[in-house]
Amino acid sequence: MEVFQMVELGTQVVTYLMMISAIPACIAVYKSRDPNKMNYIFCLLGLLNAFAGIVYGQILNNDALITINWVCAVFQAVFVMTIILVSQPKSKPMTQATMAGLGLLTFYQYLIHVVVHEKAILNMLGMFMFVVATVTWATPVMEIRDCMRKQSSANISVSMLIGGIACATMWLFYGLLLNDFYIYSPNIVGLATSAGKVVCIMKYGSKKRTE
Repeated sequence: MEVFQMVELGTQVVTYLMMISAIPACIAVYKSRDPNKMNYIFCLLGLLNAFAGIVYGQILNNDALITINWVCAVFQAVFVMTIILVSQPKSKPMTQATMAGLGLLTFYQYLIHVVVHEKAILNMLGMFMFVVATVTWATPVMEIRDCMRKQSSANISVSMLIGGIACATMWLFYGLLLNDFYIYSPNIVGLATSAGKVVCIMKYGSKKRTE
């Protein structure tokens, strides 16, 4: 098996494992009826990026990208719907999801009917994925800030952190092998925020601070 095939397979495996690692948090959200146990914006952005990635993979004729993003879309959709289900009131997350969906649909219509040319569509889709993925990977900065304020890393999911590090690392290498800036560059941000979480865990531990 060639290096590229090994990295591609590894990227698929760690991505699926990362999605699976979020299942306990999703179950906790449902059982506790507490939507704050998962990052809603992170999940919503992940869902948007997965849909964009499916189209991106189709244009590139990359079956691995298509498959990975379909699987991610299913997982992220379940996470988003679970958070909406337990949220009180539901109006805010539902409005955010609706606006995000309409925005993505409008963007697709623009690409199809205005941009037209495949190469231009690919570049614009890639830039969209780059921006969304970078913002997605950057959202844990708020979690890190909260951890520093409370001097506790109790709210950091270790399983999701490990999955995130593995996922960002594999996507970084996969993007570099594809020579695709839009794929590899956001994962540099992902590794940076993951490193911040690791520092928080090492410095503050998982116990809640006692006043």
